[in-house]
Amino acid sequence: MAVTINSRHDTDIMFREQAVWGTAEAAGAAFNIMDVTSSVIDPDLKERLADRSNSGVRVLQDSNVQYDTKGSSPKITIQGDAKKYDLADMLYAVTQNVSEAATTPFLKTYTLGATQPDFTMSAGYFMTLVEKQATASTSKEIHDVICTDLTLKCSAGSGLDRLQTTAVLPGRGSVTETFNPTGSNVRRAQAFYYFQDIVTFSGNGQALNPMDIEIKISQPRTIGVGVDKSNAGKFLTWAIPEYSVNATFRVLRDSASQTLQALRGTSVNHPWILQWGNGTADGTLKFTIQGALSGADSANDDVNSILFKLRGVNVSGGAAPLTVLLADGLDRGW
Repeated sequence: MAVTINSRHDTDIMFREQAVWGTAEAAGAAFNIMDVTSSVIDPDLKERLADRSNSGVRVLQDSNVQYDTKGSSPKITIQGDAKKYDLADMLYAVTQNVSEAATTPFLKTYTLGATQPDFTMSAGYFMTLVEKQATASTSKEIHDVICTDLTLKCSAGSGLDRLQTTAVLPGRGSVTETFNPTGSNVRRAQAFYYFQDIVTFSGNGQALNPMDIEIKISQPRTIGVGVDKSNAGKFLTWAIPEYSVNATFRVLRDSASQTLQALRGTSVNHPWILQWGNGTADGTLKFTIQGALSGADSANDDVNSILFKLRGVNVSGGAAPLTVLLADGLDRGW
């Protein structure tokens, strides 16, 4: 019998913004191929064990156990480079709130929504995700996918000095195990964010020298709710009760960072800015976090540093906890 050996290098992780809630993008559509270093699918298999004692044996009886995918939310966790074209989609998928300029380079402004979209009316952002295999009709498909956790990291000497991303992407319903993508799938241009190309990094107006950067945008309590009466076994929609943003920045210990360190243990919040590009042109990526310090610890090492930990907070009538600007030169119609 012939034996076929496949590896991760034979697999593509692909996505496409989904037009209609509950309807996966067609197998013949052109999907976007992501550059990932790892991917893991959790099918969210449900185990149901009946509490019965009348089976006549003292071990688990076959009639007392059931496995199914009713109400399942399968998810894929991916890691890899943060490319500007793919990052635009991931930011929308986690914030569920964006405005896009009408002219090139189509600057996109993301904030954390005060409410949430009605997915059942095909509002907001959701996608079809595919794990494409080399053998026909063995690819996996998950649809109605959003992003509940997006972590961005960057430091010199790590990840090829590029901004790295980890995304948790849950969907709705069972995983399709026999998907057969046949479209002209596209790997978008290699456009990265290098640590050495950071043009602005500051806290409360103090210019700082970054060493390690981590930003996490999340929906910590997102769940599937309701019953989809038109699709047996599925929940109806996503409920997003809360958004959050947290950041950890290790910076060079100098007079500027020590001035900020003195604010720990207070209720003061202030803006932190991380930026690539000039703020408006293609290639711009700018994070503004209104952060309250939850920690600012000194570290004595080969190079002395301060590790700042902050939580994004909303200021009533004032600053938002998070604003992200991204220009990618693509008109998404968002």
